[in-house]
Amino acid sequence: MSKSISQQQLAVRMAMISLVLWIVSLGLVGFSFDSGTTFCGVEILLWGLFFGWSSVDYLTVYSNIFYLPTVLMLSAGKKPTTSVVFMALLGVLLLFSVFGTIKINTDPTNLGGSSSSPVISWGWGAFLLLFAQSLIVVSALLAHQKISVKLSYILTGLLILPITGIGTFSAYQRNQANDWEMAYYFPTYDVAFTKKPLSGLPYKALTEKLPDNAGIDIQFIGNVTPLIAENDAAYPRSYWQNGRFWHQYHSRIYDINHFAITIDNEQAPHYRMIISNPKPNYYLYTLYNDENIILYQQAFTVPKEKWNNNGYYVQPYLFREIPDDVRYRGYRYRENQKLLWQSETGAETCFIKKIDTGNPNTIIWQWENQQLLRLFAYDKDQKRAKTNFSPKWTLCSQHYRLAITASFHSAWLFERKSGLPVASFYSHHKKTAPNIQKDEIKQFELIVVEKKKNEEDKSYLVLHTDKGDIKLRLLKRQGEL
Repeated sequence: MSKSISQQQLAVRMAMISLVLWIVSLGLVGFSFDSGTTFCGVEILLWGLFFGWSSVDYLTVYSNIFYLPTVLMLSAGKKPTTSVVFMALLGVLLLFSVFGTIKINTDPTNLGGSSSSPVISWGWGAFLLLFAQSLIVVSALLAHQKISVKLSYILTGLLILPITGIGTFSAYQRNQANDWEMAYYFPTYDVAFTKKPLSGLPYKALTEKLPDNAGIDIQFIGNVTPLIAENDAAYPRSYWQNGRFWHQYHSRIYDINHFAITIDNEQAPHYRMIISNPKPNYYLYTLYNDENIILYQQAFTVPKEKWNNNGYYVQPYLFREIPDDVRYRGYRYRENQKLLWQSETGAETCFIKKIDTGNPNTIIWQWENQQLLRLFAYDKDQKRAKTNFSPKWTLCSQHYRLAITASFHSAWLFERKSGLPVASFYSHHKKTAPNIQKDEIKQFELIVVEKKKNEEDKSYLVLHTDKGDIKLRLLKRQGEL
């Protein structure tokens, strides 16, 4: 009888200790998410009680519903069975988030999960909760006299070992992490460890604000070069390359809706960004000023699911995470530039040439004034740059440059001075169009028709040739950039 009473007393004491640990866990961080959000235990509990049913991943929260009745029954000297079994089964689901890819919706109002974010770090609150629930299972086994007092001590000791191991691993990770990784993966003191790899590479926060008209010379070093595809994410808004200053633009003109052009810049670039690949899957960004002093340095890793054997899909992540003061610097903050739109006739033959860069990921055209046009239109399936912008000839007027396809079914109009696209045109009569050679084109005529607000623009383009006129309708117009 004395042995039974001893087991009962120990079961009650374990239940009380478990309850204290459970209460403490509510005030500690349970998870940290890739979105930068952290949830403490009480937030997870309250959110889960209302929305835990929306996903299998969240059902583990309901283990707390069975936990409290179990504690009350044990403290009252009773022997719970059903509640402790359901608590244990639901609690086990929490372990899958350590080794799996569980995502938790960080916006409780969005049950569709579009705002879901993966767990990147575990907090001590989650582990104390697991320990508290595990201790209740041991307490219940004691109450049912399924284990001896001695075995209960052994089991409790075994439960403490993982906590000790996690503490050691936490100290190791915190020692390895640089300042940025500490801020991102260990945002609070009660985050235990992160599931993300730590780079061990240097970090330096941006030490000065770059001027709005700064030019950043982008230089790729080593293994990075063959992995870079020509697209918007591989470069900042404005950058220097091969001694030329480039500006990126977005337009509504088909086939040239995203492009970069070279422009004259009144000052040489004062900054350069070196992008290297010091470790597999890691890219190190180092920003220097004109005195070769490092202003910013940070390493990023590309998610494995974004890679393939040829290194494609890596480029959209190259500039995604760097500070906006670097990413958007060099972009001239000014009012939108209104593009010229007026009737005009042109007959002058202009120079146009596609530049062979030797890189299948690069499409560059050169105009007569040495201005370059880079198109960002990457085809992931064919793993090369691809666009329907393929002019055969160009004609110029005083203010415009017209690029015409070999079939004369499509044409693109550019401002001659700025190089910016103004409009695109097309013809409905592809099959009936005459077979025309370049020297048979006499001139083009842009007819701008005045229109009222909310009225369709009926402006059009006419190609005057020896075999008759070809009329092209306005497809899209860009009013300003």
